[in-house]
Amino acid sequence: MALTRTQLVVTHLVISAIIVTSFILFAVLQWCPPPLTAATGLVKVLLILFCVDVVLGPILCLFFVKPARSSYRFDLATVICLQLVAFVFGAWSIYQGRPAYLVFALDRFEVVAASQIESAELAKVKHPEFKVLPQSGPVFVYAEQPNDPVEKQRILFSSMSGADLQVFPQYYRPYQEHAAEVLGKSHAIEELLKLNPEAKARLEDLQKKFARQADRFRYIPLVAKQREMSVLIDAKSAEILEIVDLRPWK
Repeated sequence: MALTRTQLVVTHLVISAIIVTSFILFAVLQWCPPPLTAATGLVKVLLILFCVDVVLGPILCLFFVKPARSSYRFDLATVICLQLVAFVFGAWSIYQGRPAYLVFALDRFEVVAASQIESAELAKVKHPEFKVLPQSGPVFVYAEQPNDPVEKQRILFSSMSGADLQVFPQYYRPYQEHAAEVLGKSHAIEELLKLNPEAKARLEDLQKKFARQADRFRYIPLVAKQREMSVLIDAKSAEILEIVDLRPWK
């Protein structure tokens, strides 16, 4: 029994919604967990993907696919192909733009997307841990300044175009090995509360969650494409505790 036009559109809508929603959940949980979704601007990209594939697809189906036409199957296949191309392009863009590393450089964490790391620089990596880009969420790392004057100059010139030390993976080091340096650049939690007075209740919740007193928290600014946030760390070990959506400076 052939589907009516209404049944066809509803079926198309439901199938599109299931596929796109599943991908969005996967992208958020696997590649960019909250609150990084807001910090990186991924929310807007996912919303565009949802609108294009879940809304536009069924609308095209409604206006251009009519079961009574002899070209019904061809018309439907054309709409599905267009929708599939849009979905693949959007999914690939999200994959390439996923945050790969949260790099501690100088005095802050920088969110580095996979697309920001050039293959030529990745080929220079000697530390086995950083030879391949992470596939399951961003990894916290420490960026060590190079000793070679030529390399320092190269990075300095590169920084003028926005590609600073954080996008050179050959200088990445395991985060915990440099805990002392990180702690030396961290800020007292009282400063964060002065900047975000409404966050007092949030801090109390975090104290309960991590079973720590307020003086066991310090924070490091987090710089991202869309929004600046704060990374809470343990005041003794520099262990990463949580990323919080609180502004780190004025």
